[in-house]
Amino acid sequence: MIDRRWTLLVFSTLLLSVRIHELPEEPARLVSEGPTGRLRFTVREKGGEPVPSRLTFTSTGGEVLFDRTDAAPTELAVRKNVVYTRSGAGLLELAPGTYTVYASGGLEWSLAEAELVVHEGGETEWTAELVHEVETTGWISGDFHLHTLTYSGHGDSNLEERIISLMGEGVEFAVATDHNHNTDYAPTIAKLGVDEDLASVVGNEVSVPVGHFNVFPLDADRPVFASDHTNARELFALVRTESNRHGVVPIIQLNHPRWEGIDYFAQVGLDPVTGRAETDDYSPDFDSLEVLNENVGWGYHEPVIDGVPTGGNLHSVLEDWYTLLNRGHRAAAVGNSDSHTVHYAFAGYPRNFMQLGVDTPAAVTPAAVAGAIRDKSLFTTLGPFVEIEVNGQPTGSTVEALGHHVELALRIQAASWVDCDRAKIVVNGDVREVVEVPDTREVVRLETKREICLSWPCPQHAKSLPDEVSTRSASLGEVNARGDGWIVVLVEGDDPLLPIVPSSSRPARPVAITNPVWIETSGDEEWTPPWSLETVLFDHEKAPGGAPPSKQAGWLNTIRDLRTFYPETRNSFTEDLRRGLASEHRKVRLAALRLMESFPDPRLDEKLQELLEAHLDPELLAADPYFAAAVARAYLGRTNDEGGLAALFERPGARALLEERNTAGELRRYLPGGIDAWSVLGPFQAPAAGTVRTLAIGPETETAPDATFDHEGTRFTWTALETKSGGYLDLNALGDGTPSENAMAYAQTFLYTEVAASVLCAWGTDDGCRVYLEHDLVYENIARKGANPFEHLAELELAAGWNRLLFKVENGTGGFGLYARVLSDDVRWARRPE
Repeated sequence: MIDRRWTLLVFSTLLLSVRIHELPEEPARLVSEGPTGRLRFTVREKGGEPVPSRLTFTSTGGEVLFDRTDAAPTELAVRKNVVYTRSGAGLLELAPGTYTVYASGGLEWSLAEAELVVHEGGETEWTAELVHEVETTGWISGDFHLHTLTYSGHGDSNLEERIISLMGEGVEFAVATDHNHNTDYAPTIAKLGVDEDLASVVGNEVSVPVGHFNVFPLDADRPVFASDHTNARELFALVRTESNRHGVVPIIQLNHPRWEGIDYFAQVGLDPVTGRAETDDYSPDFDSLEVLNENVGWGYHEPVIDGVPTGGNLHSVLEDWYTLLNRGHRAAAVGNSDSHTVHYAFAGYPRNFMQLGVDTPAAVTPAAVAGAIRDKSLFTTLGPFVEIEVNGQPTGSTVEALGHHVELALRIQAASWVDCDRAKIVVNGDVREVVEVPDTREVVRLETKREICLSWPCPQHAKSLPDEVSTRSASLGEVNARGDGWIVVLVEGDDPLLPIVPSSSRPARPVAITNPVWIETSGDEEWTPPWSLETVLFDHEKAPGGAPPSKQAGWLNTIRDLRTFYPETRNSFTEDLRRGLASEHRKVRLAALRLMESFPDPRLDEKLQELLEAHLDPELLAADPYFAAAVARAYLGRTNDEGGLAALFERPGARALLEERNTAGELRRYLPGGIDAWSVLGPFQAPAAGTVRTLAIGPETETAPDATFDHEGTRFTWTALETKSGGYLDLNALGDGTPSENAMAYAQTFLYTEVAASVLCAWGTDDGCRVYLEHDLVYENIARKGANPFEHLAELELAAGWNRLLFKVENGTGGFGLYARVLSDDVRWARRPE
C-alpha cells in the first residue's frame, strides 16, 4: 500500500505541475471597478505540491464581494468572498485592503489562515500549507445531490464552476442531479483535465407532484421521466426498469422527504408516528433517504422539540428513518449538499463516505457506488469521520448475538478545525448510551469498545430492577429471541463549522450518522424487525411499562395494526393506553394517541377531553404543536361522525392548529375534501419570476364564467379540469399535457352560500400565486415553492348566492398546480353558477 500511494503521489504531483504551468500569465481580475492590487497565492500539501482548494476572504471593511465571476472560467470558481482554485495556485487582482484569508480543502484537511495586506498597485505573496489529516484509506467521498444553473434553471453554478468547487472541497465522486434532466459532468471533467481527481455519474432529480427523487446511474441521451407522476409505485417501477450503459438497476434516493410542499412522506401520507402510509401512492421501494440535506443538515432535528430552526422540514427525517428501520425497511441514510450555487450552499457539506476499497476517483465505478448504498457500507457526515464495527462486522452486516450482547467498536476522526463533543449509541431508535468525546484537536478523537445489551432488561441486570417490573419482564428474553434489533451511532459537535460553512438560517454544526448493523438474536439466521407482529404479539401483561420508548411505542402501534388487520378482535387495551398516555416519552404518548384514534373505549373519553382542553392552551400548543394536533386528531377520529369537526372549531384555540405549519397535515383526513370543480385558462408563457404581478390576461377584472380572452394572437377559453388524488389541481395537464415551465395559468370556481357568511378557507399553490374573490385581491405569495394544502388560511366574506374564487398561478419548473378547500359544511361549489 505504501508503494502504491507513493506512486500515486508522484503521478499527482506531475499532473499538478502541468496545471500550474498552464496558468495564464495575466492575473484574474475579480473586481470590475476601482483600484486593485495583486495576490499571488499557492495552496499546497505540506511538504508537497499545490492542491485544489478554496480561499475564503474576510476583510476589515466587511464581506468582500468579487463581482467578476468569469475572470478565469476553467481555473477558478468565484463568488462573493470565495475563490475556488482548480490547481491550487494563481494570481488574483482585487481591491486594496486588509484581509483575513483561509485556505481549505474539505473536511479531511486542515485549515491555513493568514492576515494579508493588498496594496494598490502592489503584489502580495502567500503560500498556505494544508495537512491531509483524516486517514480515509479505502474510502471514497461522494455528494449525491448537486445542481447547475445550466440545467436546473436556478442557482448560479455553471458546469465548470460545479466541477471546480467539488474539487476544492475534496469531493471525489459526484452525482449530477439537475431537475428533470439527465446531466452528464463527464465532458466538462474531461475538458478541465481532471479525470483522475473526480469521478461522476449521470443522474436526475425527478421532480414530480409526489416528491423529489434522485435517480442514478442513467444515460444522458435517454428520455427523462415524465414530471406529472402522483403515484410513487408506478414511478419507482419505471425507474427500476430503466436501462443504462453500466448495467446497474438505478438507485432511488428520497430527497428532503419532509421538506414542506415537496415532501414525499407527506404527499403519500406516511405517518411519522406509526410508519404506515395512508394512501396507495406510497412505495417503500427506495434505496436511500436524505437524513441530512444542505449545509446545515436539514432533517436531523425535530421541529420545536429540539429547539433549533428546521427550515421547511415539518418532521425529523432521522426519526422517520428509525421508524422505517423498526418496520423492517432497510433504506440507507445519506446526506448531501443539494447545492445549486458556488457560495453559501457549498458542495460536499454534507457528504457520504463509501467503503469501496479504493483510494482514487478514477477507480470508482457506478456499480460500486450503487452496491455501497444497497449494502449500507457508507456513512454521512458534516465533519466527523466515523467507523464502527459490531462483533467485528461493519455497517450493513447482520451479526448474531445469542446472548443478547454485542461488542461495539467505535473510532472517530476529525480534522483539527472540526468539533466533536459526543457519540450517541442508538439501539432500535433509542439512545442507549452517550459517550463523551475528549476535548482535543487531535485527529483521532475517540477509540473505544462498548458492550451493548439488546434485550430489556438485560438478563444480568434484571435483579436490580423494581420487583414489579422485574416480574412482568421475566420472559422478555424470549420475546427478544423472536425480535431482533439494529445499532447506529451519531456523532455531534457543538461548535459551528465556521468560517468554512457559514449559514444565515442556523449554524452548521458537525454531525455524522452511521448506517445500521443488524443484530439477530434467535439463532434462526432470519432477522425480524422490532415492530413486526411476530415480534411483539405476546401476552401484553409481559410488556414492561418501563421498557425503552421505541419498544413501548412499537407495542402500541402493533395493537393498532392488529385492530386494523383483525377488526373483530375483542381484546381491551385500556390499561396499555393509560400507561402510554402517562409516559414521560413523547413517542410513546404519540403512539397511544394514534391507538386512541381508532379505539372507541368510552372509559377514555374524559381523559381525551382533558388532553384536548389542555393542549389547546396557547402555551402548551406553542411548546408542542404537533402533539396538540395529534390530540385533536384522536378526538376527531372518535367523534367525526357526530359533528366533531364543528365542535372542535368552536373551541378557543382550535383555529391555531391549522395555522401551525407542521400540524394541519395531521388533521387533513378529517377536514372537508378539496374543491373539485374548476375551470382553467392557459398556460401562458411567463419567463420572468413574479409575472403573476405584472402579466394580466383579463380574468382579474372580467368575472363572467363564459368570458374569452385574446393573448398574443391566440384566443383562450375556460375549460374544465378535474382534480387529482388529495384534491390537487394539476395545471401541468393543460394544453397537450406537456409540463409547463416558466408559465402562468388561471383557475376559477364559484362558491355558493344561502346567506352572507364569513367562511374559513385553506389553499396552497406551486409556485407563486395571486388569489381574487370576485375582482378583489385577497392573497399574494410569489415564492418558488411546493404546494402545501394549508399554506394559507383565510376568512372569505361571501355574499349570499354565488361568489367567484380565482387563482392566478405561476410556475418556474417542476410542479404546477394548487390545493383549495372550504372548511364549512354550509358552502357548495361549481364550475359556473347554477
